[in-house]
Amino acid sequence: MQYFGGKARIAKKVAEYINGQLKEGQAYYEPFCGACNVTQHIDANRARLASDSNKYLIAFWQAVQAGWEPPAVVSEEEYQRVKANKEEDLALTAFVGFGCSFGGKFFGGYARQKGARNYATNAKNSTRKKAKGLHGVNFSPLLFEQVEVEPGSLVYRDIPYRNTTGYSKAAGGFDHDNFYQWGKKLTEEGTTVLVSEYSHNVPEGAEVVWSKTSKQDIRSSDGKRRETEEVIFTWRAN
Repeated sequence: MQYFGGKARIAKKVAEYINGQLKEGQAYYEPFCGACNVTQHIDANRARLASDSNKYLIAFWQAVQAGWEPPAVVSEEEYQRVKANKEEDLALTAFVGFGCSFGGKFFGGYARQKGARNYATNAKNSTRKKAKGLHGVNFSPLLFEQVEVEPGSLVYRDIPYRNTTGYSKAAGGFDHDNFYQWGKKLTEEGTTVLVSEYSHNVPEGAEVVWSKTSKQDIRSSDGKRRETEEVIFTWRAN
């Protein structure tokens, strides 16, 4: 399922690095699980806890775990109906809101079929593939501050990148500074905290431990997708 800001292109590489850092028996936490692009590839032989503040998204993944099948076709009329009645079926709301929207942005505009491409069918097929890697994942609808992390665990956070579309702090969006303080606190308590970001946004005092050059999802004004360096950074306990 397409998802704004998702890690589809580099998810396997990110998961490969994380799996290499996980110790035997160590629990894995992933707030901001989003489209579960990384979650699906994390070693299943451990406790995996995934959360997101979007209750519709969590309801979707819980329904998928229970065997729910999303529709293969979503008309523009149905898209508008679901948008106007979000509480009627939370799982369907997430599927339509993300999987059938332009750019994967939650109800960011109906994505019309282009040629042989059917967005709903593509999203359904993608969901089926991911479901195989999500058995046993404990999903919960929580803000990152509400997640009770067991000390000594490993936490991976694919946060909204700073200064990106739709996440302006001035518009009431994600508070990165608050998040950084929270991440540092967990580190001091003995938890390994890994965070995804663009290289030019890494906060002072953090250490980059992994990097990958990739192309941005959003095209610039000239229609081209710019290359950028995506990294994983961490803090070291004092």
